[in-house]
Parts: sequence; structure tokens; C-alpha cells
Amino acid sequence: MKKKAVTTILCALILLVSGTQAAALTLKEAVELGLKKRATIKEANYKHQVSKEKVREARGAFLPSLDLGYTVSRTRVKGMFDISDYGDQLSLKSPEEGAGTGNPLSDFTMNYDETETTSAFSIMARYNLFKGFGDLNALKAAQFAEEASKEMVNARKADVIYGVRLAYFNALQARSFMGVAKKAVAMLKQQLSDSRVMYKEGMLTKNDLLEVKVELASAKQKEISAKANYQKALDSLKRAIGLPLSQKITLQEETLTPVDVNDYQNLRNQFLDRRSELRYYRKMILAAQKGVAAEKARFFPRIDLNLSYNKIGENAFLEGRDNGVTSITSGMVAMRFNLFRGERDYAKVRQARYRELALEEEYQEAQEEMLLQLNHAIRDYKVARDRLKVAREALAQAKEYHRTTTVQVKNGLKTTSDLLDARYYLTRAQYQERLAYYNLQKAIASILRIIEE
Repeated sequence: MKKKAVTTILCALILLVSGTQAAALTLKEAVELGLKKRATIKEANYKHQVSKEKVREARGAFLPSLDLGYTVSRTRVKGMFDISDYGDQLSLKSPEEGAGTGNPLSDFTMNYDETETTSAFSIMARYNLFKGFGDLNALKAAQFAEEASKEMVNARKADVIYGVRLAYFNALQARSFMGVAKKAVAMLKQQLSDSRVMYKEGMLTKNDLLEVKVELASAKQKEISAKANYQKALDSLKRAIGLPLSQKITLQEETLTPVDVNDYQNLRNQFLDRRSELRYYRKMILAAQKGVAAEKARFFPRIDLNLSYNKIGENAFLEGRDNGVTSITSGMVAMRFNLFRGERDYAKVRQARYRELALEEEYQEAQEEMLLQLNHAIRDYKVARDRLKVAREALAQAKEYHRTTTVQVKNGLKTTSDLLDARYYLTRAQYQERLAYYNLQKAIASILRIIEE
């Protein structure tokens, strides 16, 4: 916790520096900022939260469902009917009337107008007792999918780390190229100053002096381009970190720990064990297998326990019905078993199985592709390592050649053109040495990304 707090304070200090004050960033600090600020990681985290909620949803199948219901209705029935239709029930014969007189109400009608209010309140609970283990397998599938989404978060983090490292070394490389360009301009300025003295003393021709001026102008143009390239590299680094482009930063020189590329089997084992994308596929295959088992639950009976309580009334407050039924309580165990549903169940199972097979093929393709990346990264590392060794030897030779040529020009043994050539060889050797060095660092970063270290 203390270490995390220190990191947070450090990141805050970096972000709060003013426009004129430059914050010195180490590679480690740049990576921490990238992991904290990049939206791509936040996006992956939100998707991971979605998968966690799906686990919660699947777990809900093991809990009972409870519903409350309340209804109130008011019905008015209005009409008119002939009493003679009910003459037998409504006969009002009196002793004074003769037996053959008939029903005295047969020539009358009656108006009917009645309003009735009813209400009902219900509590219904349902609990699944058995569903062919479909709920259990669906829950396990959701849990594996949630673990897989966590691996994708780790993969996004690894991508950000690699991106920051790559951008950081690109910026350092651009800065070193700018330094080489500045040194070339400084060397040519010194040569121009010496050439002017020698020209006044008659030791050089005007063409020799003009040749130096032309080379100096060319070197200045390269310096301008190098400065622009360095600024663009810094902007790319800020983008990789998640800093605003207006933020002023300076970089510390960094070196990654060399990788033992001779132990290929160890690197391969680390790759297979650590690589988040492969771990993602392995988890998703397990989830797909449980998904197949969940679909097969369609071929098993379903058994539910249902409990309900209903209260009935003759007004909105559930009152009345003193002489009738006022409440009903019931419990029931229900079993359902589908015998045929147009092969839909078989199709669902086959769909789940084909999804599992497709994931297995994707996993194999991804593994082979990433193994190829590992082989290429190892080869690039070896090439960069060997090139750096050669470049440093060439740089040492170029420095010595420039030194001896400078002495010989002063002693009149060589011309200005020879010194310009020596300066060109030296500058080119410096560029190549810096290029080989940072290519080696970027090759190490590539291997670290592949094995996710």
C-alpha cells in the first residue's frame, strides 16, 4: 500500500509540472503512467466488469424468484330483460287467483344495473429443483468467461507496456540522432574556423573554403530535421503514456536487461505459460465446453416448486366476501419434459459445440503465430546485438581516422576534402552505433512483450 501511494504521488507530481518546467521521466515511471491513464485499459476493465455481472446473473438461477401482484377491478353490468323468461322462478300466484290464469308477471320487463368491485393480492414464489444441471454449467461457463476477460485486461496492459517502451526508446534514439547532428555541426564550424585561418595564410584555396561551407549548411539542415523528429518522437511517447501534448518532459537514458536468447526452450515455456492471449483462449474453451453441457440440459426434465398465496376482496382494500372465499394458499411441484421441439434443442447443442471447436482452432492459430513472432524477435535480437558490436568497432576506427586526418591536414599532408570525408565517416559511424544500440533495446522489448515479462 505504501509503495502504491508513493507511485501515485510521483505520477501526480509529473502531471502538475508547469509548462516551463520539464518533468524528468524514467522508463518505469512512463510505464506506470501509461497503465494508469490509457483509455484502452479502462475499456478492458469495464468489459471485465460486464463479465463479472454475467456471473452474478448466472448465479441468480440458484435463488428463488418472488413476485407480488395486486389487481383491482370495477365492473358495471347494465341491461333489460323480459321477466317471462324467468316466469317459473318468479311465479307469484295467490290463493285468490285461478289455476288457469297463468303468471301475472308475464307481460312485464325489468331493467338491470349492477356495479361490482373485486380486488386480489398475490404472493408467488418459484424455486427450480432440477434443470438437467443446466444452471450449474451455465454458471461455470460464466465464471470461465470472466476469468478469460481478466486475461484480456492483462493483455491490454502488456500492449501498453510494450508501446510505452517502444515509444520511449524511439524518443531516446531520436534524441541521440539529434546529438550526433549537433556534433557534426560543431565539428564543421570548427573546421570552417580553421579553414578561414589557413585560407588567409594561403594554405587553402577558396574552393576548399566553400566546400566546408556547403557541408556545414547541409549539416545544419540535418540538425533541423533531427530536432523535429525528436519532438515528434516525444509527442508519440506522450500519446503512449496518456499525457497532454503540451506537457514538457525530458527523458533519462535507459537500458533493458539483456535476454538469454540461447535458451529457446525456456523462452518458449515462458511464452506458453504467461501469454495472456493464450490464457484467454484456454479459459474461453473451458467456458465453451460448459456451454455445451448447459445446452444439453434441454434433454432433461425440469422440476419446479411453486408456492402462492392469494387474498380476494370486494373493494380496493381487500375487504368483503364475508360469506365467500377470502384467500387461497397453494403449493405445487411441477415437472415438465419436452419430447420434441422441431430439432431446435439439437441445433442449440450443435451450435455450442461448433463454437467450442472454432475457439480451439483460433487458439492453435494464435499460438503458432505468436511462436513465429518469438522466433523473429530472437533473430532480430541476435542481428541487433551483432550489429552493435560491429558498429562500435567501426566507431572506434572512425574516431581514430578523424583524429589522424585532422593532424595530417594541419601538417599539410592531407587536404580539406580528406578531413570532410573523415568527418562524414565519423558521423555515419555515430549514427549507426546509436541505431544499432536502440534497435537492440527495442528487440529486447519485443521479446519481453511476447513472453509477457
